[in-house]
Amino acid sequence: MKWSPRADHQSEPSIGQRPFTASVGTWLDMRACAQAVEQALRELPAGERLGLLLLEVWGLSEQLDALVSERGDAAGHRAMIALGVGPPPDTRIARVGRGTLALIFPHLDGIVHGERLAEAVATGPLLIFAGAGIPVPLDMRAGLAIAPDHGTTFETLLARAELAVIELRSKQTSSFATYRSDVQARAIRRARLRQDLERAEQEGQFELFYQPQVDLASGRVVGAEALMRWHHPTQGLLAPGDFLARLEQMSQARRVDTWVLETAASQAAAWNGPKPGVRVAINIFPDRLGDRLVADVERVLGEHGLAPEALEIEIPERHALDDIDSAARTVKSLRRLGVSVALDDFGTGFASLTAISALDVNRLKIDRSFVADMLSNGKSVAIISTLIELGRRIDLSILAEGIETAEQRDVLQAFGCNEGQGYLFGKPMPPEQLWPVCAAMRRAG
Repeated sequence: MKWSPRADHQSEPSIGQRPFTASVGTWLDMRACAQAVEQALRELPAGERLGLLLLEVWGLSEQLDALVSERGDAAGHRAMIALGVGPPPDTRIARVGRGTLALIFPHLDGIVHGERLAEAVATGPLLIFAGAGIPVPLDMRAGLAIAPDHGTTFETLLARAELAVIELRSKQTSSFATYRSDVQARAIRRARLRQDLERAEQEGQFELFYQPQVDLASGRVVGAEALMRWHHPTQGLLAPGDFLARLEQMSQARRVDTWVLETAASQAAAWNGPKPGVRVAINIFPDRLGDRLVADVERVLGEHGLAPEALEIEIPERHALDDIDSAARTVKSLRRLGVSVALDDFGTGFASLTAISALDVNRLKIDRSFVADMLSNGKSVAIISTLIELGRRIDLSILAEGIETAEQRDVLQAFGCNEGQGYLFGKPMPPEQLWPVCAAMRRAG
């Protein structure tokens, strides 16, 4: 397979103004793509570079599958994609996955040249003509790897372009990235974290700590939030910020979430017995909203003989807004059981009023970000006072997170805040350290 000569070999890279089009029947498959890249690498003149741009295209496979299903393979081969800004005429295109395309730029003047081409492609429109001549726009993100800088084999270039795409998935602010060595380092760290988390569940390295929640008027402990800790074998005790986001993406998340619920319910039963005195608040993973959560809560209440009032489920505002209808049904079912529900991180979402109007919760938890600078930031004070007044008007209890000073506590209490949580009252601690406080309160009651 010979490459066509370049149409342009200027020192200043140019990007085609005419759209780049290619029918499905002309696309290379993975094997042909590998052969083409390897040949181009062997023939690459000194001082030039080759670029491999990986395009992750949403909806590509669905569009092509639907066309083949309706009109047959021949129609599928005639389907065409068009890029609004065309790369050089010697660019080749391949399909290397169901929804993944690769563009091969065989003659680049340098990395900057490749990045300009790749960015023009990634930020321009991608249309697929799948039937009746009507174009369908598709979204995409693109990762670029360049030879010889990022690798000298097809396998290496493909893997590193894919790493650039994976890095984009967590950013959501860009549609294009070039491979960087630190991207690979982060990928290695993520892989190790995943392996360590799998081992942590198997070996029982997780533990629940509890942070007291205090009635601001009396100073008495009225609740405790269950917070995960990880006894990592080499890194010591890790807080949720070090691992929870990764754990939520793993298949074992549901099992760990169930363990949290069962462990916290068992602890609540030990502190309260049949008579509720100190509620235990539990955070749930995003995908737990639904009938299964309600069934699990009902089960643990029965297994531990626990009064429903001793348990509280915290739903982060941002997760509730992802599917407000499902969240509303879940909250309603939990309330029927007699379990308290709190809307966590309140005020940080773009539609906080939507959340509280749709969700029949018991409590609003004001996010710590507002409390942190409330004494020096007039806007934060105004927001907090407004949120507290709003909660009072609709008969909701208000709990402020992140209270670290007596002055913050006093201002919040003056505004009418009911409860507080933060280092002023106690850091998250093992249950045996919080036990004496809860036991003393039970005796006093």
